[in-house]
Amino acid sequence: MRPHPYLLLVLLGSGCPATNIADALHRCDNRLPDIADDPEGTLHRVTVTGTDAHCNDGTPPVMAIQAATDLEHADDWVVFFEAGKYCASGSDCVDRWCGVSPPYNARLMSSDFFPDQSSQDGLFADVADNAFRGWNKAFLHYCSSDSWLGTQTEEVALRDGSPNISLWFQGDRIVDALMNALDEGVTSDDGAVTTPPLVDAKRLMLAGASAGATGLAHHLDRLAARYPDTDVRGSFDGLMGVDYSLYTDSERSEATKAADYRYETLYQDTWNARTEDQCSKGGCFDVYSLLSQDITTPYSLRDDVQDPEMLKVVLLSGVDSDRAGELLSASARHLAEDRPGNSVLESACQRHIITTDDLFYTMEVGGLSMADNLRDMWRNQRNVEIDSWPGTESTCR
Repeated sequence: MRPHPYLLLVLLGSGCPATNIADALHRCDNRLPDIADDPEGTLHRVTVTGTDAHCNDGTPPVMAIQAATDLEHADDWVVFFEAGKYCASGSDCVDRWCGVSPPYNARLMSSDFFPDQSSQDGLFADVADNAFRGWNKAFLHYCSSDSWLGTQTEEVALRDGSPNISLWFQGDRIVDALMNALDEGVTSDDGAVTTPPLVDAKRLMLAGASAGATGLAHHLDRLAARYPDTDVRGSFDGLMGVDYSLYTDSERSEATKAADYRYETLYQDTWNARTEDQCSKGGCFDVYSLLSQDITTPYSLRDDVQDPEMLKVVLLSGVDSDRAGELLSASARHLAEDRPGNSVLESACQRHIITTDDLFYTMEVGGLSMADNLRDMWRNQRNVEIDSWPGTESTCR
């Protein structure tokens, strides 16, 4: 069946009978995030002002930086696109701001709740097993609720919730604002950390998880082209799709309808999303096609055949959970065959993302962790470890 419509009315311009979400939802003030600084954290906040990029509530974009601590990696960079799902209807965005479904809340719609000093695990951990220990690092804060893709030039009014609200959907502009700042070299707001210009990087890993991975899938090639003298590679976590050739005719029809509808209501109508140059219309929601045919920059992919978020998307094609899991596992194998230069790691641990989690080092498929896999990618070693549904070869700890 065709997905249930959002019943969404989108209006542009200052004459809309709607109020910016931060001003419209004072009833949620007592539920707004209270994010404390981490005095031991190695990541320091950078606020980027003077641009045409806004978080959902109009606040300026931010990121957290850590300068290289190893002279051998003074010209090496990791830039990470934060995860955080999305919203596109008034009711969903109101619930998101008010924290109805933790961990999604106003922290992911504003820079007001981003700490001055923080820490992250996984890829950002200062441990011997981390191949990226000592590199320059930037953690790009997700605050646009549009998978880092929105290009709207004005606030968007959403009138299907209570109250009517308006938001900025400018994820694409935020990407450009943050990358422009990094290109020149930045100093943290507290003056404690300064990074070298990103344009001088020797190696650059662009990484993304969940919504961050979705956004990165559409940005990776253009960002790689931005740094022609840099070795640029990508890392996707919690991103996978189904090879449409594996569907039956009826399943393919339903999957196509779902992709077309979501593209029209999210990417086109609400966000005016920037998409990968090679895709078009509903095909831009076809993740497998993006990964197997459109993206040309080398990358490594980690996903989970039992990932509940991925399964939800596949279920839109009218299949049951067993069939959905089998399709994801088979698609991962097809992807490895279609893109023999890239690494594919497909676990079966019911985990959506692990890049900034301790599981980055401990969750394994065929004895291989995500940390191992990314280390090997930079050694030009390709790995393919894919667990079959429902999974027997994964270590989930």
